[in-house]
Amino acid sequence: MGDKLKHRRWYAYIQGDPLASESYFLIDKRPLTANGKSICAIYARGFVEQPEEFSSDMKLLIARALATGQQQSSKSGVPIVLLR
Repeated sequence: MGDKLKHRRWYAYIQGDPLASESYFLIDKRPLTANGKSICAIYARGFVEQPEEFSSDMKLLIARALATGQQQSSKSGVPIVLLR
């Protein structure tokens, strides 16, 4: 994994604003979902129960996933936003 993806972990969307990092909590594994209407999980930087504050790029990926109903990946093809 490249440095930009270093220290990333999976966080499940729980409730609230999908563009706010406090709406997500750490999970052990990548969920098996990919596409749908709602955010399922994100692959984001963080070391604790919640991810770091989202960058504008992360917010764009989340918004694009919600608008298209399609999972969003990094430029290298790593899944970042999963839907259900």
